[in-house]
Amino acid sequence: MNKERRKHKRVEMEMLVTLRTQGRLLPASTVNLSLGGACLLADYNEKISEGAAEIVFDFDKKSKDVAL
Repeated sequence: MNKERRKHKRVEMEMLVTLRTQGRLLPASTVNLSLGGACLLADYNEKISEGAAEIVFDFDKKSKDVAL
């Protein structure tokens, strides 16, 4: 049996987002989210160095963007 050892439950959610890091805006999409982080897919081949990053969720034109 493979027991889940993650601290926070992951919720599968596919949504288009923008990853803001090192002065760049990179289009991406979420795979899953949890209280501890997010798994993203992006079509980007360069290495991203360690440092601050922000995920911008753009829900629709009526709602404000949310950045984490």
